[in-house]
Amino acid sequence: MFQVRSFLQALATFAVGLAISGCTLDASVVSQKSLSSNQQILIVEDASALSSKFDSLKKYKLISNLSIKADSLSSSDFIQKGTSQGLIVIVQPTASDREFDLYVSVSAAAGTVEFELPEGSVEFQDGSVNTLTTSPALTNTLAMNHSRLALGEEYVCYSDVNKKVRCLGSYYGGQTGKGDSSEGEQYRGFEVNTSLISGSGDFYKVSGASYSSCGLSSEGTLYCWGDNYSNELGVGTGDMEVLRPTPVAMTNVAGEKRFIDFDMDFESLCAVSAVGDLFCSGVIDATSSLVPVKVDLSGLSGTAGKVAQVSVGREFACGVTSDGRLFCFGKNDQGQLGNGSMLDSVTPVYVDVSGVAGIQKFVQVSLGMNHACAVTVESVMYCWGDNSTGQLGNGTQVDSAIPIAVNTAALVASEKFVMTSVGHNGSCGISNLGKIYCFGDNWHYLTGNGSASDAWSPVAVDSSALSGGAYFTGVALHEGRTCATSSDGGLYCWGDPYADSSFKDNPAYQPQEISTSALPMGQYWDQVITSDASYKKGVALISSDGTGYVWGASVPGINADVASVTPIDVSTMSGSTKFKKIALGFYTMCGISFDDKLHCAGSGAAVGQGGTVTSVSTLTPVDTSSMTGATTFSDVDIAQYVACGVATDGVGYCWGGSGASDILYNPGLGNGSSATKYKPYPISVGAIPGSKLFSKIVVTSFHVCGLMTDQKVYCWGNSNYNRTGNSSGTSVYTPQALNTSGMTGSQLFSDIHGTTETFCGVSADNIVYCWGDSRQGQLGNNSFATSTTPVAVSMGGLAAAAAPLSVKGGPGSSCGILDAAFNIYCWGAPGNSVLTENNSATPVLVDRTGMNGSPVRITSGGNLFVTTSTNKIYCIGWDCNLGLYRTKPTKQYYESF
Repeated sequence: MFQVRSFLQALATFAVGLAISGCTLDASVVSQKSLSSNQQILIVEDASALSSKFDSLKKYKLISNLSIKADSLSSSDFIQKGTSQGLIVIVQPTASDREFDLYVSVSAAAGTVEFELPEGSVEFQDGSVNTLTTSPALTNTLAMNHSRLALGEEYVCYSDVNKKVRCLGSYYGGQTGKGDSSEGEQYRGFEVNTSLISGSGDFYKVSGASYSSCGLSSEGTLYCWGDNYSNELGVGTGDMEVLRPTPVAMTNVAGEKRFIDFDMDFESLCAVSAVGDLFCSGVIDATSSLVPVKVDLSGLSGTAGKVAQVSVGREFACGVTSDGRLFCFGKNDQGQLGNGSMLDSVTPVYVDVSGVAGIQKFVQVSLGMNHACAVTVESVMYCWGDNSTGQLGNGTQVDSAIPIAVNTAALVASEKFVMTSVGHNGSCGISNLGKIYCFGDNWHYLTGNGSASDAWSPVAVDSSALSGGAYFTGVALHEGRTCATSSDGGLYCWGDPYADSSFKDNPAYQPQEISTSALPMGQYWDQVITSDASYKKGVALISSDGTGYVWGASVPGINADVASVTPIDVSTMSGSTKFKKIALGFYTMCGISFDDKLHCAGSGAAVGQGGTVTSVSTLTPVDTSSMTGATTFSDVDIAQYVACGVATDGVGYCWGGSGASDILYNPGLGNGSSATKYKPYPISVGAIPGSKLFSKIVVTSFHVCGLMTDQKVYCWGNSNYNRTGNSSGTSVYTPQALNTSGMTGSQLFSDIHGTTETFCGVSADNIVYCWGDSRQGQLGNNSFATSTTPVAVSMGGLAAAAAPLSVKGGPGSSCGILDAAFNIYCWGAPGNSVLTENNSATPVLVDRTGMNGSPVRITSGGNLFVTTSTNKIYCIGWDCNLGLYRTKPTKQYYESF
């Protein structure tokens, strides 16, 4: 009785003390008033834990009415009862042998946190043992190692709001889980092939490497897809490419056949089973097995306990045991194993925690290429390994073979790190306030604050894009890109766009108006000009008064990124500095001024400066000394190496060429020779029976077509894929009449336009025809067969009566204003504004909701640009930020995220 009464007095004093300090015990402790003889121990939530927006780390108090024998209580004594996965339980003694702090971290999956202390697991100093004790059941909404994002080299996979896995981006080895071996781009987040997925099909975690991904289902089955060159996906087949989500083999998994956590990177995969065993496959597995092999932890001194969490780097891996200890194995040339040495170890070794202040236990670890970071139970972040770019965050570039504390100078008072995410040569931490801090290699704007300078200490990521009250809840890194989730369900990304679909800054490809804020009051955009080069995202713009501007990534002629709309440098132009027309090639820009003079800038012979000049930094008059008549121009076009133009007297000229691949590119010069021309030379038109004058010339990478003043079309250049409209399959060095035998009406054209492999045009009797390559359906005639002669685009599915106004080609697709309601349609590859998952060989209606005015002109390139009757220009496509780096977090609109 004395012991019980003393304990109650102590408990009352303890509760009052907590109340005074602003903390409370669970109400059941205070209201119970006594401990029965069958309840020597109570476990209650401790509100004195770190104030945090996250509930992945919980603190409890274990209180006993009897003194507990030294070393009798350990983490392994507790049995998990709740639905949360990957619990890390850390027991920390206090000054009293009747009181212990319990830290419980949820590593893998959210749910309920509940555990029990079985009868007889604790011995008291009087020789008795405890009765069964159960903790309060608490709800947990966030897991430390939870991730909805898998960032790959050129693609993204994610778990959507309905827990289904979707992917978008480049596909050519199965990395988007389509289920076939086709190649191309997915511009929307489409659900992966589910033919081998059993159960609910719900996924609570995904992770990705350069060209492969895995997802963990709610049933605990791990599915993987993509590159499998080192058998890292563990599916047991030995296939180099796994084209659809395939179950990872559990051949070596003992007990319950279920995984609770996994990670992957650089041809390696590791996963934690339900009983806490660790399995790995790929480069990290020395046995080269086709299925995951159990990692032998027996060499670790003491009781290693179960594995609760794992992270994988470049040829090394680290894990956290269920009692909060860190271990690593694999490559160690830069101290990334954290054990104080530089020696590789095929067997797990404990991380040296001698430099860790306070409680030397951890709740999470994350690995980069050659470094690692982890968070302690007291929310202190430590890193070790390679520090060449400051990725250890301690303000130096000195490598460390043991954990060193991350600098916290940027954090406010009472702010601490609760989670970390590491990738390649950079690191990030999330604080208890929901802020992200990043440091390390910063060429891709990892720090998200507008700076590209390497950061050797944590820098706060800009959060101004978040809606009011929202905060960051997770962050994922891959070389070049960073993405973060927010508390209101948002997704924000920043860094290098990489592939065509890395960023999606507007919802569902809705038209985005090009801002006129850079223009003087009252002016508007008259023209937007794109390049035929799909990787040249930058554009040129001409305002209503003829001023030229550039904007975007890798603007041809500038050959550099232009972060905001900027006037073109006209300092070396002769005469008028206003533009009638601008053309963009791959490396060159040319412009025709109001006085019809032609100026070019950039690199390559297409700059037209004469001699052997191949580079000029600003727009400079072309050398017209070889022109036979007028030396002014009415039209100009450029592609990869060749430029062509129409003089004001109708004579056609071409110049440029490639010295390295003259047979491939130089037939496009049209003068009968493959020799490079450094200034405009007349096109050979002697064999043309009708008009020898041009009204328009369209240049693509390998071939050229000209529209004559008598509306006939002639083409020349490389004939692969029937680009020149003939079946010879060989290069044509002078203009050859387009084979119009398949045309049903007029064989004359009012307009033409083309891209690398395909040409389209509107006939004089208002029918749209295309010819050339149609492997992606870009001829629009409901066929994927190439054609040597123009074929009519299928118009049966139009929303209004056919009334074609214009047609333009883009990379792998074509678009046109085709009906009387001025609707836009596209056909071919599923990029730009074609909102289908697969190639379409017939026109698909483009959503122009929100446009002010009717479309009157379109320009197709990396995106589709639409000029309307109200003098506005809209961008429709995957990246209306024109390939520019996002220097700060930008809200994304992935489908169903």
